[in-house]
Amino acid sequence: MFFETAEKEKRKRNAFLFGLIYTYALRVSEVVRIRLDHIDKEKEEILIIASKNGYPRRYDFGPTATPKLWRKYRRWLRERSKYQGSNENPYLFMTKQSGKAKHMTRDSVQLEFKRICDRAGLITKGWNALSVHSLRHSMAVHKLLAGDNITEIRKWLRHRSIESTKRYIDEMGEELRINEKRTLNRAERYF
Repeated sequence: MFFETAEKEKRKRNAFLFGLIYTYALRVSEVVRIRLDHIDKEKEEILIIASKNGYPRRYDFGPTATPKLWRKYRRWLRERSKYQGSNENPYLFMTKQSGKAKHMTRDSVQLEFKRICDRAGLITKGWNALSVHSLRHSMAVHKLLAGDNITEIRKWLRHRSIESTKRYIDEMGEELRINEKRTLNRAERYF
């Protein structure tokens, strides 16, 4: 439901933004720091600077490695180029404020996520509320359900300790795991 709603939006940024967060299990603080020069089109890589330890990590990203996500990126770049002042802004993700391009903040990403969840009829209040970080948890569970071992998932999530990764998996009850199996195929259609 979330990705379907994001995909239908007029703004192409959100489909790419949340697709990128989900695909690479990014933290909000990591995604807002991505600069245009962090994407190497020749090598088909994207550079992510980890927020917890500051270490850079490269991921496959390009028309060969991630064709659906790459198309979303290209659509966002076309839309981004129309923002006044976009040429002077080095960051990949921007928002318009008073007609001018501004760097997207953590709060603006959270607000966009909440807005899309509300439109999709998903829970955004209370103890079981969804947040952008839920996409990171979903990717961890989807990788587990797809057969990845916990050590590989730990590396993908950039956790220092395997215990942190186990907590991600253990927090998901059996009922949620069943629901995740059903949504896994839906998410794969988009990325």
